[in-house]
Amino acid sequence: MSDEFKRPVGAGPRSGTKTPVTYHLSLITLLVMLAGAGCSTPQMAVYEDNYLTYAHPFTDAAAQAVQRGAEKVCAGRKQDAVKTRSVCSMKECTTHYQCVPR
Repeated sequence: MSDEFKRPVGAGPRSGTKTPVTYHLSLITLLVMLAGAGCSTPQMAVYEDNYLTYAHPFTDAAAQAVQRGAEKVCAGRKQDAVKTRSVCSMKECTTHYQCVPR
């Protein structure tokens, strides 16, 4: 086997440096994906007029976080948040709120 095949890609006689076996960018991407897989946070999907729609995981903690978020948004408008609808699969939920006058 020649010396050429034992070198990592990009580590040639002209470059003068050795290329690491793993690429840092792919490792960082993998770590971010694994870290975010089990702990996705509630996100406001739609905010139009007095209507709020949230997409969140199917957990009690996420449902409470969504409720607090809706109450905070409506309180900023000096209104109350009322949950109008919630639809869930085994993994995700979509919850709708409406800001109504106090």
